[in-house]
Amino acid sequence: MQQVLMHRAGTATPRFELRENPRNQAPLSFEDAEAGVRVPRLGSQDLLAIARYAADVGFHIDGFIIEDHTLSPVPTEETDELSETLVNILARDGAFAAALFLDDEFGFYVTGVRLTSADLRSFTLLREGVTRSPAETHLEDFLARAWTVVHFS
Repeated sequence: MQQVLMHRAGTATPRFELRENPRNQAPLSFEDAEAGVRVPRLGSQDLLAIARYAADVGFHIDGFIIEDHTLSPVPTEETDELSETLVNILARDGAFAAALFLDDEFGFYVTGVRLTSADLRSFTLLREGVTRSPAETHLEDFLARAWTVVHFS
């Protein structure tokens, strides 16, 4: 597991860094306000917007991690069906509509997205900037490009 960090000290566009987290420390323990280092919160709308951006630039959305109002996982069969529906809503109506669909219809939240690039490099991005990403995915570069379009929190 790694932790995504945003460095914003004196710059308009953040610099992203992946830091190994072998002891599974709490995401917010990586923040350093004085140094301008924060953890991206990546709520449902952020993750959906990042997924939409990823699809627009050639990534495949492999699926979403969906949880209920208690942040308990939704059963796999239901998650697979909802993921397919969300991909269609994202393509047609955008991230906000997809978030509304989940919240209004089910009271569910997206807590992660699994993506694969055109060159078949996969990663998972979770809420609070937690990720499972091999080094060769260049996740920091992807997030920097996504941020210029999405401006996630």
